[in-house]
Amino acid sequence: MKTEDIALFHRIVETGSLVEAADILNLPKSTLSRRLHALEEELNVKLFHRQSRAMTLTASGSHFYDKTTGMLATLEQTLSELNGQDAEVSGHLRILIFPIPELMHITYAIFEFMDLHPELTVEIIVSTEPQDMIRNNIDLAFMH
Repeated sequence: MKTEDIALFHRIVETGSLVEAADILNLPKSTLSRRLHALEEELNVKLFHRQSRAMTLTASGSHFYDKTTGMLATLEQTLSELNGQDAEVSGHLRILIFPIPELMHITYAIFEFMDLHPELTVEIIVSTEPQDMIRNNIDLAFMH
């Protein structure tokens, strides 16, 4: 069983939709569906009730989600500890900022952080509308 497939399962649970999870993960829906099916086969249990576009957890799926949530968090923490403090900060960070008077101060702080970590890319989204952080894959939000 791949931990990545368990993480994909978690993303589907969090979004409530295979299509939305595939969009967020930048994977074809067919790939996500195939991997979910393989996970269900390996576990020998049905994880979701599938209805047109919505997916709801079965009792077994809910139990599996609850039990694996802590395990995934512990695994991420352990991997972080193994990499040590010398590990380079990298990846893509999506930040939502509500237009507030401190906007320029926050932006300058983000630029300074980017200068310290050149392997990191940052996307700043300025919006007056509330956003669903999970569905929009937003990592950090500054709201007023």
